[in-house]
Amino acid sequence: MGEFPLEDDDVAIPLALAEAAKYRDIEVIKQIQPVWGLDVARFGNCRTVLARRQANHYIGHKAWRKRDTMEVSGLVLNEYENASSDERPAK
Repeated sequence: MGEFPLEDDDVAIPLALAEAAKYRDIEVIKQIQPVWGLDVARFGNCRTVLARRQANHYIGHKAWRKRDTMEVSGLVLNEYENASSDERPAK
């Protein structure tokens, strides 16, 4: 029926907190370099996702399906090379 529980014993983040976070105003904390995170999915139904944030601010993400490890390496390298120096992660 698509009715998700509001709280449960095995829930890490209650639904009410997740819903409230969507509409909460945040003050962006300045940080010199962004942070990139990569979740590699390879050939399943999931997507490989490259997520970007700067301090507590979500910058955006890119997603790809059905890519092998070397393809993902090339895609991330391409993203890095096409990003300006202030958009690149420090590591």
